[in-house]
Amino acid sequence: MPEYAVLRGSALDILRELVGPVNMTVTSPPYWRLRDYKHPQQLGQEETPKAYIENLCLIFDEVKRITEPDGTLWINIDDTYRDKQLTGIPWMLAFAMKQRGWLWRAHIVWHKLGGKPEPCKDRPSRNHETILLFSKGKHYFYDYDAILEPHTNPWAIDCIKKAQESGQTERPRSNPFSKEERRAKGTKGITRAEYGVLMNPKGKNKRSVWAIKTAWDKRNHFAIFPDDLVKPCILAGCPQGGWVLDPFCGSGTSGKVALENGRNFIGIELVDASADLADETLKNIQFPVDRLPTVCESAADSGETALPHEVTTDM
Repeated sequence: MPEYAVLRGSALDILRELVGPVNMTVTSPPYWRLRDYKHPQQLGQEETPKAYIENLCLIFDEVKRITEPDGTLWINIDDTYRDKQLTGIPWMLAFAMKQRGWLWRAHIVWHKLGGKPEPCKDRPSRNHETILLFSKGKHYFYDYDAILEPHTNPWAIDCIKKAQESGQTERPRSNPFSKEERRAKGTKGITRAEYGVLMNPKGKNKRSVWAIKTAWDKRNHFAIFPDDLVKPCILAGCPQGGWVLDPFCGSGTSGKVALENGRNFIGIELVDASADLADETLKNIQFPVDRLPTVCESAADSGETALPHEVTTDM
């Protein structure tokens, strides 16, 4: 039964007190110089991109420390224009994270459907953001099947159908993608049924461009993590019953998706108004009667740093 906690305060300060472990982290930190939260400890208002990246990396150093050896980190981050050119924030972060021991596994493009166009006439309007996938080690948990995409190519669908109808199960003896091998063996190729055997009937591997609608929280009128953006990260990166961390949890979307899909959740939020929304979001999740969560008190209710029993603190 899922458990959760929303912890209030600086992500770096709280993470330094946590022992963990967590299975994965999915988060969208404040973007550099795009929104001022009017908080003395806020991230994103540093004077330079370099200072911003350094502060982010200090936080993710602590995330790495409390992450299971087979854990992953998924970061949704956007770029910023300054002095008529892109700053390169996602790339700066990715290279800095590699230097600190993270393995950069994927660059995912979030194609933002329904987003507002940029008011520019001297370059294309951007309608995408970046998701960076890192792993703690070379061997990590990744549920390939959980985020398969449906087959849409009529030829692939027909190949799978013919393989199933013919009962074909053996892989072709020759490499269908090597003309040289076929010529050497004097063969012309393989049948559609044999091609079908090479394909997963459940779907195709998740691609690196995700076309997902933008989302808004009517309670604060801010753009938020869309559920559909968070869900594949959690399904692929965290086993059932595992722990999801979001050190910038905002109004609690990542926690909502985690709990609804049988994962536990720890969120950290600096701004009290956003933490209030996260508490409201997580307390109002409608679970099936046979899967009611055990709710951990949030810091707002107890006045203390309340943690689920599996996560300990060295305070």
